[in-house]
Amino acid sequence: MLVGAFLFGWAYAGVTVETALLVRSVFGSKDYARIFSIISIALAAGGAVMAGGWGYLADFIDFKFILIASIGCLVISASIGLYALLIERCIE
Repeated sequence: MLVGAFLFGWAYAGVTVETALLVRSVFGSKDYARIFSIISIALAAGGAVMAGGWGYLADFIDFKFILIASIGCLVISASIGLYALLIERCIE
């Protein structure tokens, strides 16, 4: 239960707090508000759709598969974020 609570908190913080930091780090301060608002809308829409989507899939597919797929999505998201930061540092 504690591990699950930690992972939920980590993922929630990644979506809410680190998104703003990542957007500013990658795109800079120019047009930050516009870029961040578009990304926030996409995250909110994706979260609203997939909140029901994961539950619907869990009803029809084994829960272990859903868990592995969600962990895979978190790893892919972290990899893309780190890649974006590395590219941004190489450009400067």
